[in-house]
Amino acid sequence: MRIKRLMRRMAVLASTAAVAAGVLYLLAIRIPSYYKPLRLTMAEQEDGMRRFINHTSRFCSDAGSGKPFIWTLTAEQANLYLASTDSIASLPGRPLHPSARLAEAGFEDPAVAMRDGTLTLALRSRRHNKILSLDLQFQFNASGELTARISAARIGSLPVPRSLLAEHIANARLQLDRRLAEACARPEDRVGPIRLDELAAMLRRLMEMTDGKYVSPVIVSPLGGHRSVVKDIRITRGRLTLHCEPAPPARSAPSAVRSPA
Repeated sequence: MRIKRLMRRMAVLASTAAVAAGVLYLLAIRIPSYYKPLRLTMAEQEDGMRRFINHTSRFCSDAGSGKPFIWTLTAEQANLYLASTDSIASLPGRPLHPSARLAEAGFEDPAVAMRDGTLTLALRSRRHNKILSLDLQFQFNASGELTARISAARIGSLPVPRSLLAEHIANARLQLDRRLAEACARPEDRVGPIRLDELAAMLRRLMEMTDGKYVSPVIVSPLGGHRSVVKDIRITRGRLTLHCEPAPPARSAPSAVRSPA
């Protein structure tokens, strides 16, 4: 009798483990409802590039006014720009294909989602055919510096420890940093009214934030050189809003004292 009870218990445990494993697998392969990447034709990418220029030009104009302003970015706009990166990157006249570079790193179809207080970045792993996503939450410290804290990581809809995605995150960050370093070396190129090296430098600072670093949220407009500081970031469903104010003038660095020859 004891042997039969033990066998029944083992059978129950085995079936429970099998069900749990099945549920975890289904969660891992599930495509989250918020993951909505776009795949565009060349003509649609050209349209997305023009919209990107107009949108960033408005930001530069507002930042160059020397007055407080509010700037918004919707999830639809962000996903359109992500899907148009080949056209946007080729604006200076040199054909570039960031999507191919991303594919070489093992990823494709990047997309973003915006929900209450959270910005979600997601892409597809080509090797495993699964969706990898990170939740970012922006935080200011007492000095007004800004960081983006990774609050959650998922494979499909399955929450996982960030450590499991550490290699993928490090690989994607390395690839992006290389491309941005190349862009920083091309000050003569522009994306609309913005110098490419200035845009790349700003993106590198944003990337530093995802590594837990606090950075100064001061933006220097390429139109007039006015300095604006981001005072607040609001993320609601499908919309990110920046609240910006004029920043105080930059302090000039003290002149170095030269030692006698």
